Amino acid sequence: MKTSNSVLSAVIVSVLGLSATLGAPQAYAEDQKIYTGTQCRPSYPSDFDKINSPAWGVFVAPYVTEGAFVSCPITRDNVSNLNGTKQAIVYVFERDPGQEGVICGLTSYDAFGNQVESRQAGVPVGARNFQELNVDVNASANLGYYALACYLPPESGIYSYRINEY
Repeated sequence: MKTSNSVLSAVIVSVLGLSATLGAPQAYAEDQKIYTGTQCRPSYPSDFDKINSPAWGVFVAPYVTEGAFVSCPITRDNVSNLNGTKQAIVYVFERDPGQEGVICGLTSYDAFGNQVESRQAGVPVGARNFQELNVDVNASANLGYYALACYLPPESGIYSYRINEY
C-alpha cells in the first residue's frame, strides 16, 4: 500500500508541475545571428571575378577598378513576427574613401515575394576603415523572408553582419 501511495503522489506532483508549466506565460527571447561575410555571394556573373572571399569576409579584389554587387543569406526563424528586425547591422570596411561608398539594403518580403519594407544605408563618401551600417526594417510578414544586398566599391568589403529578430 505504501508503494502505491508513493507512486500516486509522484504522478500527482508531475501532473501539477506540468499544468503549471503549460499555463505559464510564454517568454520570447531574442533570436540573434551573426554571419561571416564569406557567406555573401556575387549577385551577377560579371561580379564573380571581382570578389575575394578569404576566411574573414568578402572583398572586392585590390586589382579591380569597378565595384561589385553581393547578396548575403539570412535565416529567418521567427516567421510569425510582424515587427521586422530588432537590429540589423552590416560591418563593412572601406580602404579607399573615393567617390563612392559601400551601400547595403535589407528588404522584408512576404511569402509570395512582395516587398513589405526596405531600408538602405551607406558609408559616407570620404569615410574609411571600419563602419557599421544599420539596415533595420520595422515590418515583416507571416512566413516571409529577408534579403540583404550590398554594393561594394573597389577596395571595400563585408566582414560580418548581424540580424537580431524579435
